[in-house]
Amino acid sequence: MRRKDILILLVVLGIIPFISCKNNILVPISDNNNDTLSLNFSTSSTGILYFDTYSNSNFIKVIWEVSKSSMDFPNIDEYDIDSVKVYLSKIGPDKGYEQYFVSAFQQKDSIIIENIVQDQFYYFRLGLINEEDSLIGLSKPLMTSRGESCSIYFAENIQLTDSPLYYKNLSWSRSGDELAIIKNDNSQHANVFLWNKDTKTFNKITNYTESNYRLLSLSFHPTARYVCFCYTPSSTFAELDYKIWKVNLVNGVKTSLSQGRIDADPYWYCEDKILFCKGTYSPPNIPELYLLNLNDGSEIALTDDQQIYKYSPSVSEDQNSIVYCGRTEGRDFLYLTNFDGTYQSRLTEFEYWNELHPNYIENSREIYFTSDRCGHYEIWSINLDNGKLKQITFSNFPHSNIFYGAMDSTGQYLAVIMQKENSEYSFIVYN
Repeated sequence: MRRKDILILLVVLGIIPFISCKNNILVPISDNNNDTLSLNFSTSSTGILYFDTYSNSNFIKVIWEVSKSSMDFPNIDEYDIDSVKVYLSKIGPDKGYEQYFVSAFQQKDSIIIENIVQDQFYYFRLGLINEEDSLIGLSKPLMTSRGESCSIYFAENIQLTDSPLYYKNLSWSRSGDELAIIKNDNSQHANVFLWNKDTKTFNKITNYTESNYRLLSLSFHPTARYVCFCYTPSSTFAELDYKIWKVNLVNGVKTSLSQGRIDADPYWYCEDKILFCKGTYSPPNIPELYLLNLNDGSEIALTDDQQIYKYSPSVSEDQNSIVYCGRTEGRDFLYLTNFDGTYQSRLTEFEYWNELHPNYIENSREIYFTSDRCGHYEIWSINLDNGKLKQITFSNFPHSNIFYGAMDSTGQYLAVIMQKENSEYSFIVYN
């Protein structure tokens, strides 16, 4: 008898549970003493189209979709995929895995896991198994925990011209009364708006109406008189001229500040200085951290390694260190450096996930950032004293992502942008 026929028989007899998203079966996590598996971590993830987790205070839902047609993935014949297994570890992303679930091959499936423990991280991997019980496909690990959705203070659907992945789009005033955001106006032109926390209304600050410009990455002035941002009048490659600009919040006057041509991601360091990322028009175009002096227009390079693609910097409250997102080897990691550019170190350890949009949290030793550790983007935090990680937001919408994680100065209001499955966006403020 073939292994596949044996598996089906065991399912029918009830010896092996058949787990299906149609049945939405709850499967408790047990603390059994099974030996941990020796997984072949070099196994390709080919054939796994989608693997994700969603959590709340009661359970974790694991969702997956695997290849239906061998034409999509010529290295894996769909008839060779006999079953799908979910492996779980409570130790870490690269060790301690045990097999917890097995089901006959289906293109789409899911499980719901209950009896999860508070403050415990769970790591999942999805395996594709052939009739010889060999592992022929293995996902990257996912990491999540038990959590509750934050209460919503304000939410409104918005439209964006650019994807929120690689630029910061939210910045609170130091008082926490207002938040600057780039979104489309009624004519579908991207502009700077101020959102008032008390009135819950938007006020349009800029009035760009051209057809080919780009407006990205903003930061509030320390005394709230200005907002700086990145702007180029043309997004055509030969005509790019990204510069740092500021807009006067009283009279709307806009002023160009930097030399250009590839200047981006401004962060208002103090009243007369702006931290930003400066790239080059010609290859290799690896942005470095620069400090712009608004008194004389001088630009001072803080880093010059030309190895890490740097963007989205944020400055600590004592102004002694910078956290930024750095891209190397096709992945985005968080890096720390002293303000003079010395002692660069990677803040996040593993290479499985992307970490974006770091923000220092005032009056704390925490950094909030965006990560796809759980299978989609959510807001996470890391404690700089002990390295402890925490998942902050818990979306319950499949195929959704949450970006930015901008906390106001009071520590009570967290602003994010949610991207939904149909590419719709929502501006949300939690409290």
